[in-house]
Amino acid sequence: MVADFLADAKRLEGRLSWKPKSTRGDYVWTSHLVVVLSGRHRAADLHLTAHLTREPRKYGFTLIWRGAKILRLDVEPGATHFNISTKTSVSGTHWQRWPDDEAEPDLRALDHRGWLTAFCGRANIAFEPDQYKAPPFKTYQYEMPL
Repeated sequence: MVADFLADAKRLEGRLSWKPKSTRGDYVWTSHLVVVLSGRHRAADLHLTAHLTREPRKYGFTLIWRGAKILRLDVEPGATHFNISTKTSVSGTHWQRWPDDEAEPDLRALDHRGWLTAFCGRANIAFEPDQYKAPPFKTYQYEMPL
């Protein structure tokens, strides 16, 4: 059933609108409805998170359908994921699919929009260019002593 849902054409609703995460001031998040165009399946939710200052940039993408996290992408998570079935560890960017949540590494170097495009492509979700709004990253100007 999950494979059928992922294969079905979907559309992201609304423009990305980032909000501060109430539990972590260094993160922002947004959540959007994902509509199935055929009407054969219930809608899903797409949750996105972004760390505001960390380098390399840290992002999270999660597709939730019928209460289950069916597809996730962790970009530069800063932690290692252990795959039980293969007894291997995956560090760095990785994908996870329901039901086993085994991490599949992804070595590409993309910006936030590129990762969102990759995620939506894998989940068969269409979104329009004007729906995209980058996370409000903070940049710092470092002073060098003279």
